[in-house]
Amino acid sequence: MVSDVVGIENATALPWSTAPAKGEISRLKSIKRQMYGRAGFELLRQRVLNTVEPITRSDGESDFGSG
Repeated sequence: MVSDVVGIENATALPWSTAPAKGEISRLKSIKRQMYGRAGFELLRQRVLNTVEPITRSDGESDFGSG
């Protein structure tokens, strides 16, 4: 615990979060589970690409331009 003091302080002081990344991974895993055994890679690719939404950062900006 003593060796993690800097990390713990940064986690509580900085506005950064891994929640958007974890949410995206969870969404992709869910789509993959739904598609298992149904069709090939192309259909899976289309489902993933057609459901992408811009992720809004904590500063209000979007990853796809101004938010």
